[in-house]
Amino acid sequence: MTGDDVTQMLDEEGADTAGTDGRRSLSLQQKIAIGVALALGCAGAAWAAFGDESTSVDSQVISFKVNNSESTTLTFNVTKPESMTVRCEVEALSHSYVQVGFVALDVGPSDAARQIVSIDIPTTETAVSAVVRSCEPASS
Repeated sequence: MTGDDVTQMLDEEGADTAGTDGRRSLSLQQKIAIGVALALGCAGAAWAAFGDESTSVDSQVISFKVNNSESTTLTFNVTKPESMTVRCEVEALSHSYVQVGFVALDVGPSDAARQIVSIDIPTTETAVSAVVRSCEPASS
């Protein structure tokens, strides 16, 4: 069997997938599988980056005011779907970041996706800051 005979056999069986530079080229099925894997990866990355907007909840502190050693007022934005109720937890912190006050409150449905909330947080000593610990969809 000569070299030409081997090449002809490989061509007839469809097994010769070598490119012009001697490297093996990908089959159509392999190219499709890689394309599908890349598309799924991109879709997953986009979902992770942007999330599900229908249940997305966000909060942002606008300001806080230390009233005295017994109270701090926190004002913050809550962005959520208009029909959703969310449970927010806010806290007042001391100079050493120890919690000196805590309030959990529900922010109910409204006509706007963004609501401004202002809450007095009772404190056990003078706070130096106030933060939103979390805002999550309220459980039914």
